[in-house]
Amino acid sequence: MPAAVTGGEPLERAALALEAEFREYHIGICRTRDGRALAAVRAVLADRPGTCVVITPDADEMRRALQEDSPDTG
Repeated sequence: MPAAVTGGEPLERAALALEAEFREYHIGICRTRDGRALAAVRAVLADRPGTCVVITPDADEMRRALQEDSPDTG
C-alpha cells in the first residue's frame, strides 16, 4: 500500500488532488528504483472484480490511466 501523503511537495500535492478526483482509489507515494512515484490502487468494490494498480511519477499520466479504468469514462 502506498505511503500516506502529508507534505506540500509537487508529488504530494498531485496525490492529494488525484485522490480527491478519484475517490474509488487509494493514492499515495511509493519509492521506486528511479526515485519516488505516485501509486494508485483501486479499492475493492463488489461490482468491479480484479485489481487495478498504477505507478508513475507523472501526475498527468496517472490521471489518464485512472480515467481509462473509471466505469464512467472507460
